[in-house]
Amino acid sequence: MINGTVFTDPLVGGVVPIRNFRIGDNPLRATWFNLTLIRMLSKFQVVLFFVYGVTLWLVAAYLAGFGHGSYLLFAITGAPFYYLFAPIGAFACLFQWGLLAMLLSGWRRAPAFVVGFLILHCVTAVLAVHLRLDPQDVDFGRLNSMLPHFNLYLSVGLAWYIGGQIVLWTIALKGVFVNWAASRNITGE
Repeated sequence: MINGTVFTDPLVGGVVPIRNFRIGDNPLRATWFNLTLIRMLSKFQVVLFFVYGVTLWLVAAYLAGFGHGSYLLFAITGAPFYYLFAPIGAFACLFQWGLLAMLLSGWRRAPAFVVGFLILHCVTAVLAVHLRLDPQDVDFGRLNSMLPHFNLYLSVGLAWYIGGQIVLWTIALKGVFVNWAASRNITGE
């Protein structure tokens, strides 16, 4: 509900000054339609990131080849949980991306937490690839002969992963900046 210059929003937990809402790069006054659009986009992001996680899991499961392939994509997409315990990390990539998107859409302080998680994810993904994987997991000649089109699926999986990471980092960093600007009453006007 909009009352004058403030908006009471249950998603962010309280009263938010309208001047801090920005649609795109244009500092527009928030209207009921614009704020409803923001909520609809956040629900779409949650669904999109659950689909992102399921797609990553399906590609990584194919590349794992029932234990005879490579766990490289599971190690990257399931970090930091893969680094702790591989089977949990293999299933973490199913849910962790959608849960992070849910967190971003429902909690005002979430962007800082999500950025921290993404930093932890990147560090543990690098550690998991270097410390936890066997040399046979990166023997691409053997794997390509064992699993049809291994290199193609690995390339598509990594491109999908990187694309989703760019989107998630963008959303989280934008949220951190918006929260920082709102705390200092920076309106861009």
